[in-house]
Amino acid sequence: MVDLTGLRFLGADGIGLLLNHQDLCLRRGGALVVVATSAAVLRPLQVLELVDVLGVQSCVLDALQEVPA
Repeated sequence: MVDLTGLRFLGADGIGLLLNHQDLCLRRGGALVVVATSAAVLRPLQVLELVDVLGVQSCVLDALQEVPA
């Protein structure tokens, strides 16, 4: 799980890092779940249609329910 709730900007490098980490998680049988609430972070993910791909959740408690045991 990556908690981005305190982040005020998400650019191409950050998105690339998230996608690379997600790939690593998937190869190891896990999953990446991202917590994001600010428009500055959500908007780029929405434009690139990555909200579902990265399993974006609005709070840590919801994200923890998505993380495989």
